[in-house]
Amino acid sequence: MNRDTVAILFWALRWHEGRRVANRVLHEVLWGEFTLKPKDPDGTLCEFMTHVHERYGDQWIIENCESRAFRILPGAAPNSVTKGRRTVQRDQDSAHESDERHEQRGQLRLR
Repeated sequence: MNRDTVAILFWALRWHEGRRVANRVLHEVLWGEFTLKPKDPDGTLCEFMTHVHERYGDQWIIENCESRAFRILPGAAPNSVTKGRRTVQRDQDSAHESDERHEQRGQLRLR
């Protein structure tokens, strides 16, 4: 039986979305009671989490909490600006107009 270790870690974090999941819990998810853990389980876990970030990092924020736990949070939308804890959605037209205004201001200053 083949296991997709990256997907297993991702869904374990999603189950606890927004909360810290301790490394020992993730070790238990991956290796359980019946298999031998690797010699360096934390290092192996960090390596797997790198792959989780590569696969899901465009949609999710994956945080390493002091090398003792991991946390997953929903990622920001592509056209959004994060201000403190709230996210402000920007539509394409207003973003384009804002960029044009900044360009015009820059041109006016040069003259």
